Amino acid sequence: MKITTVDEVLSILFNEMGTVTLAILVLLFGSYVKKRVNFLRKYCVPTPVIGGIIFALLNLLLYKTEIVSVNLTNTYQNDFQFMFFTIVGYGASITLLKKGGSKLIKYFILTGILILSQGILGVIAADIAGVHRIYGIISGPAPLAGGHGSVAAYGQMAEDLGHNGAMVIGMASATFGLIAGSLLGGPLCDRLIRKNNLKNTESFVYKNYSLNNNIGEEERDYIKEEDVLKTTNDITVQSVFKHIAIIGVFMTTGNYLGNIITELFKVSLPGFVGPM
Repeated sequence: MKITTVDEVLSILFNEMGTVTLAILVLLFGSYVKKRVNFLRKYCVPTPVIGGIIFALLNLLLYKTEIVSVNLTNTYQNDFQFMFFTIVGYGASITLLKKGGSKLIKYFILTGILILSQGILGVIAADIAGVHRIYGIISGPAPLAGGHGSVAAYGQMAEDLGHNGAMVIGMASATFGLIAGSLLGGPLCDRLIRKNNLKNTESFVYKNYSLNNNIGEEERDYIKEEDVLKTTNDITVQSVFKHIAIIGVFMTTGNYLGNIITELFKVSLPGFVGPM
């Protein structure tokens, strides 16, 4: 960490480890807040979003009032993003896809239509704003469907082609989409679950009680997220390192295969596609 004064404003620069540590503290603070606010638990607002919004607002306030400027180092950003998408792929399986059946196919079709619509609306908005259409794509389907990982890949490509600010616009759109989706998705899902009286048939354990026991609906509504699922497998140091090693192998080999696909087919893929 480095503390200096720039234009009479205190500037704090966190190095790589400091940035990771700060991110963990923000995550833990988000978890602390969520445990104490029923609304956030009831509507399943993600813990990282809670902590991230609070940190972002606080950082903005400090910056605008010229009290302190907080600067982070993004050296590990891509690695952690790739790890996240690798874990997403790690949880997928053919068995899981088979369970989806025809509903999953319908979901894929609707998702494709939604992504296409995002692209069309983005291009129309770019034309109305009088900017290049690539900005419509980089603020539409790229961030809203692909997330920060897609923007990191395609945003840099757009800037290399001379479209200045594409990366910043894309990252801002991806962040907005992530926050908006989290804040709107939770309440919407809760409403649909209640409206259709959906029940989970899996054998979950609620506060050391089976679903077969008599638990009041109100108690179930406000169960802590971390208490919902109780696994039968103990987590040990060996199992943690085993999974880290597996994820590392997938990240490394996936990145290599992604590069081969890019060279063979002359297409540009986001770096996370191979590992995922």
